[in-house]
Amino acid sequence: MILFRNLSLEEHLKKMHLPWVLFMTWRDLLFASWRVPVEMLRPHVPPAHAIDTFDGSAWVTMVPMRVTGMHWRGVPPIQGIDTLRELNLRTYTTRNGKPGVYFLSIECPSVFNDWMAQHCFGVPYYEAQIATYSDGSSFRFAAERTQKDKPPAAFFANFSPTGETFSPQPGTLEQFLVERYCLYFVKDRSIYRGDIHHDDWKLQLAETQIDVNTVPGAAGLDLPAKPDHTVFCIRTDTLIWPPVNEGPIPAAG
Repeated sequence: MILFRNLSLEEHLKKMHLPWVLFMTWRDLLFASWRVPVEMLRPHVPPAHAIDTFDGSAWVTMVPMRVTGMHWRGVPPIQGIDTLRELNLRTYTTRNGKPGVYFLSIECPSVFNDWMAQHCFGVPYYEAQIATYSDGSSFRFAAERTQKDKPPAAFFANFSPTGETFSPQPGTLEQFLVERYCLYFVKDRSIYRGDIHHDDWKLQLAETQIDVNTVPGAAGLDLPAKPDHTVFCIRTDTLIWPPVNEGPIPAAG
């Protein structure tokens, strides 16, 4: 069941009257996050997007994950295109008081979903080969970009959740990183927002070993080998709304 947590009554009614278009279950998510200077990140984020900071720094996060049960509203899942593996690299922005994410890159093996993302959701999906493995207590994720017109990039990591599950608390880094219910992008000189909502996050700390990570470098970011913060989520059911045009990019100055 989707819970519209932390929404005002007005926002809740808006969600109910504007139908979602896509359902999916996110599984085996790792949030591996790095603290970065704002000035390092600024050239890679459109000026129309403010860069959110926590504890004086900007943050970028890599999220390897699996998607299952994906289907359009009113259409049952279609075998063969209802599952995928994905690796995204993102940072954080807020517009009109609504915290969201800005994607620097998304690796995905599905050409169909690449096309939908670029033409309908405006986010930078790149074709990649991705393999995953789990023995029930640990996870292996391997991704290698195959899109020829983009810089090569790869990510190979092992991770294991540890300890009890917990919910992100107000004012914590976990809340800053995961309590975001929209994405932002710029297309045709306009700013767009795509809303999402999902079950409450149930996080665990994660032990992580990253063997290869050239995805940030391909996006122009120089990150250390070890992330500053890692958490894991086993699954969450997610609804996605179509993007809305928030208006033209403000004039400079």
